[in-house]
Amino acid sequence: MGITLISIYFERHSGYPVTHTTNFDNNLVRDKLSPGVTTGDYTSYIPTVNDPNVVYTVPALEAALQERGFQEYAGGYTPTSPWVNTLDLSIKQEIPGLFEGHKGSISFIVDNLLNLIDSSQGKVINNNFGTLRLYDVDSIDAQGRLC
Repeated sequence: MGITLISIYFERHSGYPVTHTTNFDNNLVRDKLSPGVTTGDYTSYIPTVNDPNVVYTVPALEAALQERGFQEYAGGYTPTSPWVNTLDLSIKQEIPGLFEGHKGSISFIVDNLLNLIDSSQGKVINNNFGTLRLYDVDSIDAQGRLC
């Protein structure tokens, strides 16, 4: 049997730039917020607890924002995705070749081993388009609050 190589690669990097967006109803944007604008995606405002600017029509939204760890950004806007830690494992075994003097190898690779060991680690949040929608706004009430 030939040489066995075991490699472990650890990487830590800042999160990818991901913009969390709010989808405003297109008619609402065009008619009340920005006349002439026909798109409804805007950077998400993270409401404070009992925020006077927001009326929750979906009670689970407040809990979902807190679950994602956005409460520290309450009253403002979300940052990029969180820091990422990944750990990869590679095992390569050299084997004899089919002909004299030849060698081959068999590889076994586990990408993101850290996540396999502990599912709360090694999470990578990204999106091909750089945005993740958090919530929808369908109307503005008489007091100017988002609903």
